[in-house]
Amino acid sequence: MRGDPKLYELLNQLVIGYDYYEHPAVPTVEEAVRYWKYLGLTPGSVTPFGLINDRDRHISTLAHS
Repeated sequence: MRGDPKLYELLNQLVIGYDYYEHPAVPTVEEAVRYWKYLGLTPGSVTPFGLINDRDRHISTLAHS
């Protein structure tokens, strides 16, 4: 598996199930969206991976009105 092994270790420790998906390298976000759409993701999606790696706390999970 690609990615940070610490992430997979953390998910396993917290007994959080996950599926691993991989796509070929693509040069642009536009091309990556072709693969992401099958996972229900869009370029602006916040995923648990984004939250775990957001050490500077730029991501907010609160809805803004």
